Amino acid sequence: MSARRRGSLRLRLAVTALLLPLAALLGVAPAHAADTDVDGVTYELADPADATLGAIAVGYTEADNADHPHLTIADQVTIDGQDVPVTSVGFQAFRAVGLESVEMPQTLTSIETSAFAHNRLTSVDLPAALTSIGSYAFTRNDLTGLDLGHLSGLTHVAISAFSANEIATLSLPDSLTTIEAGAFWFNELTEVVIPGGVTVIEEEAFATNSLSEVTIPASVTELGAAVFAENPQLRTVVFAGPAPLAGTDPFSGPQEQSEVTVEFPWRYGAEQAGEGGFPSPTWFGHRTVPVIEVVTVDPTGVVPMPAPFSLALDQVTDGGPAATVPADVLPDPVHPEREFAGWSADDAATPGGPTPWAPGDLLFGDTTLTALWALPPASLASIEVRASATTVDEGETVTLTAEGFDDEGVSLGDVTAETVFTSDVATDEVDADQVTFPTASDHTITGTHASGVSDAVVIEVIPAATGPQPTEPTVEPATPGVPEGPPTATTGTLAETGTDGHLLVAMVTLVSLGSLVVLLAQRGMRRSLR
Repeated sequence: MSARRRGSLRLRLAVTALLLPLAALLGVAPAHAADTDVDGVTYELADPADATLGAIAVGYTEADNADHPHLTIADQVTIDGQDVPVTSVGFQAFRAVGLESVEMPQTLTSIETSAFAHNRLTSVDLPAALTSIGSYAFTRNDLTGLDLGHLSGLTHVAISAFSANEIATLSLPDSLTTIEAGAFWFNELTEVVIPGGVTVIEEEAFATNSLSEVTIPASVTELGAAVFAENPQLRTVVFAGPAPLAGTDPFSGPQEQSEVTVEFPWRYGAEQAGEGGFPSPTWFGHRTVPVIEVVTVDPTGVVPMPAPFSLALDQVTDGGPAATVPADVLPDPVHPEREFAGWSADDAATPGGPTPWAPGDLLFGDTTLTALWALPPASLASIEVRASATTVDEGETVTLTAEGFDDEGVSLGDVTAETVFTSDVATDEVDADQVTFPTASDHTITGTHASGVSDAVVIEVIPAATGPQPTEPTVEPATPGVPEGPPTATTGTLAETGTDGHLLVAMVTLVSLGSLVVLLAQRGMRRSLR
């Protein structure tokens, strides 16, 4: 036996010496009723006055069991002519009898104090109906594994019930609420999952094992002294809830100081949770590190997101303890109908609400990461080419535009910058979206989008205006001896003024007629005076 085991064994023996006399007083006293022996096992009625409570196995005679060191406990026995189920193994019934294996009936509901203590059992298959396992029930055997997970009615593991074995694997039932002192002390456990319903773990319950990391569920409100003492490999203890009541160091014994780091939820830090929080930087002398919870969310509910995970705020920054998300934790999610546009982070330690976030950015508190999605650009199905004018004169310029549409005719907006324009008239001058027309005719302008779809518009270019041209006046040669005067009706237009000749003739005629009227009038007046 190693020095480690010898030292722990002395402690166990001292505790046993104190508790066993008391257990004997509290144990099941012989009922002094009728009993029966089957294959070396003595059975009695649990209550002589009520046979419905079943029978108890109370003793063992090794010589009367032909299969020793294998033991089979009967599921039913006949006592006083009554067939009754075996429901219990009594106080010290098989203590130190050299058993190497035992087969228990499914009718069994309780195993009392020291019932199988000090044997050589390497495994035990406990019936599902079992609801009570007494103190020291299996202490000092050679158990290498223990499955209690199926015992849905078990709420307590009693004092030293499985101490001083070689248990390396352990499963506990969800119904468990209390793990009493030394329950799994002095074994070979390398890991343990404590159920979420456990509220009390008493002193040295898991002491003297080989645990390297332990998680304490949020349900635990009380931790005894040295619960995890003498676990030389223990480096990390993770608390899922607020600090439980603990009078003394749960991780070290009186003669040791383990190098445990206590990780606790950020929201239960001293500043966040007050009385329920963990102090910083130490708790019972152990370094404390706040841990944040990171939750990922897809607001569309379509893409599976990683399960919530924890990050230790183990980076020292100007903004306080911080953490970064490992690169392999958050792969780029893929949506069947949208394009991934990154993440937003709602960090409980950072006021102001969600902000854009990318892997590598620091987190300071519990955080919700929300996937951001963008609708992919709609597929361009057609374009419509328009011109600033469809009828222009020679030499004028028009401006072209192109609008895109999807296959449902919904506008995708202006796509002019992605469209190349060409003309069917070689002399037209095309400059991006501007076209100048040097010649008159109908011109077809075609716009072709980068996607290959196209459309055309016809521009009517009319010739420049020509109109009637002015003519030079006809000048007759001068008649000899006749002085030149105003033009006559035959001259057409005035040489200098360009006045129309017909109009001038009319005016001269009117003046002549007026003069004739005046002359006739004067003659009339003279006759009358005579």
